[in-house]
Amino acid sequence: MGGTLGRIVVVHSTPLSRVFRAPLGSSAACISILLFCALWILPFFIAFATPSFWIKEESYYERPDVHFRHEVVVELSGPATFLTWSSSKSFSSLVTGTKRAPAVKAREVDKDFDGLVDEFFLSLSMPMATGESVNHLYAAIFFQYNLKKRIKMQMEGALFIDESFPTSAPFLDIYGSMNLQQQEPLPVLSATRKVYNGSMLSDTSTSSDASISHLMMLNSQRNESILLHPKYSHWGPSGYNTQPHNPVLYDGSTATANPQTSSFTMSFLIAVPPQKVVYQPGFFETMKFGWVQYISVFWLVWGVIYVARYFVFDRYMVSVLVTQPTIHEHAF
Repeated sequence: MGGTLGRIVVVHSTPLSRVFRAPLGSSAACISILLFCALWILPFFIAFATPSFWIKEESYYERPDVHFRHEVVVELSGPATFLTWSSSKSFSSLVTGTKRAPAVKAREVDKDFDGLVDEFFLSLSMPMATGESVNHLYAAIFFQYNLKKRIKMQMEGALFIDESFPTSAPFLDIYGSMNLQQQEPLPVLSATRKVYNGSMLSDTSTSSDASISHLMMLNSQRNESILLHPKYSHWGPSGYNTQPHNPVLYDGSTATANPQTSSFTMSFLIAVPPQKVVYQPGFFETMKFGWVQYISVFWLVWGVIYVARYFVFDRYMVSVLVTQPTIHEHAF
C-alpha cells in the first residue's frame, strides 16, 4: 500500500520554450517582421481574390401573399374574329374593336390554411356568334403581389399569356406557376417598397395605348415583375372539369352566365410556389460573410508561416541568440 502511494505521477506540465533574439536591424528580425505582416495581410488578399469575398447579392425563398385584383384584359382572334374585353371600364372605353363580355369565374385556394394563396383558378367563357372561331388568345391577368419577410414589397403584377393553335377549338386550358422575375437585386430597406404598386391599366390614356402589347412594354421596363413559368397549355373540344366553389365575377358579384349555343372557354390554373427573392445584402451581412472568408484562409496561412518560422529559426538559417529556459526545482 505504501509503495503505491509513493509512486511519482504527472500532475501538471508546461512546455519549455527557447527564446530566439536578434538585433532589430538583422536579417532574422526582418524575416520575423515580414512573416508577421504576411500572417495578417496574405489571408485578406487570398480571400479577396476569390469571387465571393464581398457578396453583392444573396437570395432566400418566401411564399408571397398574392390576391387576384379582379382585373383582366383579353384579346381573342381567329380567321374572321377579333374580340376584346377588359374588366376595367376606363381601359375598355379606350379599346377599339368588337367588345364582348364573358362569364367570369374565379377562386383562390389555400390548401394548407396558412393564410396564403396556394393556387388560383380563373375561367372565362366568351359567347361566340355563328361563324366565329378562336385560335389565338392574348390575355393579361393582374394580381396584388406582396413580400413581407426580409424584403418588404407591395406590387401590382400581371401575368401575360400568348397562346395560339393551328385550328380553332372551343376550350383552352392553361396550367403554370407564378414566379418572381427580377432584373436587379432588391435593396434591403426598413420601409416597404411600393415602386410598382400602381395599376398599369390606369397608365393608359389613349386608344393607341389600350392594348396588351402596350401593357407588356410597360411591364418589361420594371425591375421586378411576375412570370408564368413553367406553362402548359391544351386546346381541345373539352376543358378543365373542376369548377370553382362559389364562383364570382371580377366585380365580386355571383357569376351567372346565360346559356350560349356556342362559346370559347379559357381556364387558367395558376400555382403560387415559394419564390426566390434576390436582394442586396446590407453592410453588417457583407462584413460578416467577409470575416468568415478571412478567418478560414487565416488558419491556412498561419500553418504555412508556422512551418516557415520553424524551418528558418530552429534550423539556424539565420544568426540568432538562443536563450535556454532556466528550470527551478522546488521541494516541499
